[in-house]
Amino acid sequence: MSQQQLESIETHLSNGDKASSCISENIFHETTLEKMVPETLHQAWNEMFEFKLNKIAAITNEGLSDSHLVEMLRDMRKSFKLYERTIISPHFKSTGQVLPENEKRENKNSSLFPLQIKVDLCYCEKFGDKGAKVLAKEIVRTFPNLQRLIISFACCNKLTNQSLEVLGIEIGRNIKCLKELSFNFYYCLNLGDVGLSTFSKEICTGLRSLTKLNLNFCYCESLSDWGIKNLMKDIGQNLKDLNYLVLDLNSCVKLTDRSLRTITSEIRKNLMKIQFLQIDFRSCPKVTSGSSNMMRKDLIQCLPNLQILVFDGKRTLEKTIEHTTEKMNRQ
Repeated sequence: MSQQQLESIETHLSNGDKASSCISENIFHETTLEKMVPETLHQAWNEMFEFKLNKIAAITNEGLSDSHLVEMLRDMRKSFKLYERTIISPHFKSTGQVLPENEKRENKNSSLFPLQIKVDLCYCEKFGDKGAKVLAKEIVRTFPNLQRLIISFACCNKLTNQSLEVLGIEIGRNIKCLKELSFNFYYCLNLGDVGLSTFSKEICTGLRSLTKLNLNFCYCESLSDWGIKNLMKDIGQNLKDLNYLVLDLNSCVKLTDRSLRTITSEIRKNLMKIQFLQIDFRSCPKVTSGSSNMMRKDLIQCLPNLQILVFDGKRTLEKTIEHTTEKMNRQ
């Protein structure tokens, strides 16, 4: 979909009920709503959603504030309600189905609703705890059937433990369909162990169906071994189906070899389905090279399904090579 089409559609969406015929003409190039297929609806809405987010993000040079975010999310929710009223409802009506309420939507109908969201708030220096709270509540309220959620708060230095706790509680307790979750807290200097512990507990106990988890805490200098211990305990005990895990702890200066042993132990005991694993402890002065090398070797040996290991920025394929060689020798 072209930039010009997206701008035209956004204009129509902002015109309220007049948007129905315009959506039909500009997004789907069909004369009747009944002819639209769910895949087309879903793809077009995702493109529209990301376009609106990117357009708002363009003002970050001036500093995206909490009030900007509130306005953006309210407008976005209005657009979604219009989408639901003018497209989804007619589709169900034409097929003889009944459109379930938001809180009662079943997985079998979720293909008609947005299943993935990407929110990029990088370098929004004015964005703080209030904005994070509003963002979490609006995502939960508007998109309860998400399966993939990607949020970047990189360099949002006003975020504190309160943001971590709210994000964990709102998302962990309300979006039960999530399969993939990614948070980027790069250079969020005010995040610490207390917030991380609440965040990990809520996310891991509430989203047991997660298969992919990506957490970036690079340069979160307040995190310690205690916070990582709680994080890994929650992941290991609850996310048994994980096959993709990324933990970026680069430049977390308080971490020691104890965190390496904790991560290795939990993975060895509880996360045997992992196929892709990325761990980064670079620029952690209290982490020794000997412990890093031992951890890398242990992970390669203990994970039977591991296909790719990226350790401290280096892609490692020893497991695959060893298995291939062993298989060839047997033959």
